[in-house]
Amino acid sequence: MHLPERIITEGQGKDSCSARLVSDSFYGRLSVDFGREGTSCSSGSKDVDMILESFAEATGARIEFSAKGAAVESMDIAKHSGLLLGTCLRGMISKNKDAPGQGHAVHVSGESVASIALTARGAQEGGPINMQIAGGSDEALEFARDHAAPFLEGLCEGIEGDMKAFFRPGESKKLASACISSSLGRAVKRSLGRSE
Repeated sequence: MHLPERIITEGQGKDSCSARLVSDSFYGRLSVDFGREGTSCSSGSKDVDMILESFAEATGARIEFSAKGAAVESMDIAKHSGLLLGTCLRGMISKNKDAPGQGHAVHVSGESVASIALTARGAQEGGPINMQIAGGSDEALEFARDHAAPFLEGLCEGIEGDMKAFFRPGESKKLASACISSSLGRAVKRSLGRSE
């Protein structure tokens, strides 16, 4: 995997932000806007698009994400999209001095369970992530390992904070995506000081 050469943030505000990641093999742009709803994702990975669409639905924010690159793995796209989202969230928290910068949420959906606690303030650089993934079908476990985990790692790096996550994906990657995105979405809204 090629590391990002640079991340450029644009239009940072309390409710919206966009960021671009440019490297020798990858270009991605993500914007998040809590004043609008909907998604527009064209990452080249259905699983990454599903995570971002579920996150947008859980938060009520509009997410736009596009990515392109030569021979970029879906796992790399997941990490880069998380990094860009985390960068945007860090920017929005810095513009809102009343934002607590931390949040925790648990979501249960059928056999899928996700618990996420994140802190966006206080870390000098990308902080530790403590993640546990246990139980579920082969399809759901593969999704959790190859897409959800790299996405969360990138997000933690982007917010320059730390995160604790427990995830039991259950039997379906679609339910697993909805469950983790709902838990993450609620934790993010709390860290931004937004009502649920």
